[in-house]
Amino acid sequence: MTDEPTPTGPQEPSEPVAEDREHTQRHLLAISAPFERRFLPWMALRLPAWVTPDGLTAWGLISAVLILISYLLARNNPAWLWGASIGLVLHWYFDSLDGTLARVRKIERPNYGYYIDHMADVIAALAILIGLGSTEWMRLSTALFVLSGYLAMSVHTHVYAHVTGVFQMGKGGMGPTEIRLILIMGNTATWLWPAFEVPLGPLGSAPIMETLGWVTVVSFVLMLGASMIPALRELAKLEPPRRWK
Repeated sequence: MTDEPTPTGPQEPSEPVAEDREHTQRHLLAISAPFERRFLPWMALRLPAWVTPDGLTAWGLISAVLILISYLLARNNPAWLWGASIGLVLHWYFDSLDGTLARVRKIERPNYGYYIDHMADVIAALAILIGLGSTEWMRLSTALFVLSGYLAMSVHTHVYAHVTGVFQMGKGGMGPTEIRLILIMGNTATWLWPAFEVPLGPLGSAPIMETLGWVTVVSFVLMLGASMIPALRELAKLEPPRRWK
């Protein structure tokens, strides 16, 4: 009997991968979810035919670069915080509509879209937080802690979706839209009172954005714990311990 040769080189992706992605359930748990569930398809249906999901994703990345540049320029002129806020609104628009447009037109590419959408999210988060961490209102170390918390929650979301088939966006009412709104409010408050520092009792005081950064880090830690514990219980019931014989 002759051994079968071992295949070499890149292999074609198996069809069931795309099939599984198409049937992943999407649970939107953020406060803004009812609004977005209603109005994003309405907006997507009214976009001209030449607008494509990939084009929207590209413009989302460009808006993230606008936010980065605005924060860098805000070091010398706080008025550029308005540029960062405009960039956040644009980023919400493009980032929210790219996948929605593909779904309403029924032109989804499940694996390609999943990959490019979430990798674009990571690149955008990196640009936004590096920019914010370069200002005088948030330390770079704090921005990197926020980025770490975001990435930890993102990993949990995608791993949970892989093992359960349920993609949960948002936790405790907080999602990407709510985080952008908090950043816009922080930008506005910082522009109004650039020298103001929040009193933190025994910890001293800190700028508004620095304080919001640490509140966000603590929130990410709490949300991660609140997500992991029930997920582990759910999976333990589905796959109880086995006895070794």
